[in-house]
Amino acid sequence: ESSSMQPPLGLMYLASVLIEHGFNDVKIIDSQADKLSYGELESRILNESPDIVGMTAMTFTMTDVMMTARIIKKVAPEADIVLGGPHVDIYPLETIQQPDIDKAIKGEGEYPFLELIRSLSGKRPDGLSNIRNMVWKDDKGQVWENKLTENWNDYSLMPFPARHLLSVDKYFSIMTDNNPITTLITAKGCPYNCVFCYKYINTVSYRAPTNVVDEMISIRESGIREIFFVDDTFYVNPKISMSICSEIIRREVNIPWGARARVNNLSDDMLSIFKKAGCRRLHIGVESGNDRILKNLNKK
Repeated sequence: ESSSMQPPLGLMYLASVLIEHGFNDVKIIDSQADKLSYGELESRILNESPDIVGMTAMTFTMTDVMMTARIIKKVAPEADIVLGGPHVDIYPLETIQQPDIDKAIKGEGEYPFLELIRSLSGKRPDGLSNIRNMVWKDDKGQVWENKLTENWNDYSLMPFPARHLLSVDKYFSIMTDNNPITTLITAKGCPYNCVFCYKYINTVSYRAPTNVVDEMISIRESGIREIFFVDDTFYVNPKISMSICSEIIRREVNIPWGARARVNNLSDDMLSIFKKAGCRRLHIGVESGNDRILKNLNKK
């Protein structure tokens, strides 16, 4: 049995952007949460008869991604298969050259994926060559890699993730009695340069505190009972994290939450207001107890 199950936040953002722009026939299949076998997944895909299938690709899941792509091409051979995620960021050309993969998107995918859907549905006449972050194969099998323009999405201007497309009761953690849980992102990016991280951009984009708390209230009203902030480090900007907590307290949100943390920029005052705002856990990465190894990892 799994110790936790978190919803696919990236896919839910992709779906919410599509729905906001009029593409309402969107479904999310969470094979892990539904405990689907490959046979059951094949039946689900056959039943949905998709035009386009987007998948998150991480290097350690590529075997499953390729097996899933093979199933999709078997039961929906006309469907375009599009990959995004960390594996594509690191290995875009290697990814697109894999069998059954039609297109890939580097970097942030929400709006490039929207533009891809618009292009494939005839609503964008200039084809794929001007869609940022795209990697694709043309009809002759030639590979094209468009320019990566890492325009950080302003999550304060984006629709909230489409949590309504999935059953909230599937998502839980053994670290809390307040199930079901969900995830939420208040900022994207990280200023640190730990050697083991694949990230290559060190700017951070923050959401407005009022927008974060608006989402927390909508989450609470949906019946979800706890939130985990999946920012790389929740309080990398103490002023903003404290503002979020002040807004939570002011609006009496009253939902427990946890966050990822580092030990070097915490303070007693910060911990005090975190607790008052509903923080129950901080998840701190302890990569090593050896100073030499920490220095080699560039942990600062």
